[in-house]
Amino acid sequence: ESDFGEVIGPNIEIDGFGLFLNAFSDYVRRSGDTPFFENHFQTLSTEIADAVIACTDTNDLIRLDSGPWERHLPGKRFAYTSIACAIGLREFADLCVRSKPDNAEKYKRGYERLLNGIRRHLVVENRLIKGNTSAVDPNGYDYYDGGTFEAFTSGLMDDATMFSSHVREYDRALGITTGPGFSRINKGDWYETAEWILLDLRVASAMHR
Repeated sequence: ESDFGEVIGPNIEIDGFGLFLNAFSDYVRRSGDTPFFENHFQTLSTEIADAVIACTDTNDLIRLDSGPWERHLPGKRFAYTSIACAIGLREFADLCVRSKPDNAEKYKRGYERLLNGIRRHLVVENRLIKGNTSAVDPNGYDYYDGGTFEAFTSGLMDDATMFSSHVREYDRALGITTGPGFSRINKGDWYETAEWILLDLRVASAMHR
């Protein structure tokens, strides 16, 4: 997703590549519509999955982008962007195993590379996932980002102990006062710290998992 309209740089959201790969793979897996996969494989491979790999930086994270919350460029290295793209590559690699084994291996390596980058640069003391690489102060703006729950919802991170501590930390930082829901980031304006229902549902899915 991309758009202009503000004085600062454009809005470029690379997480959409990963989200699309995840949704496409989920459809094919549930429907058994293998011809749909075969018919569109070339486009998916060269214009989406390869784009994720091309956008993976030397630190094994997706390059600077606007993130899920439309922070126009120059942007940050957002946890959610790398998480979404890692999930997308993982799911697409799994879809490729039977008929495209070479591609499956390439996209699996891409997924593993992103997962390694997330663990090295965004997991804090094995207690939580912070919102972006430039966040260093837990009391600073957007250190906590509700989009990080997607790592647990998707099974990208499967450490139950870390999930428990992540929930505790995020409930303290992003939990709203009128119920069990969550706002999207800490220290934001009224819009950013309002309850986000989709985020609540993703957190609930992570808890159920």
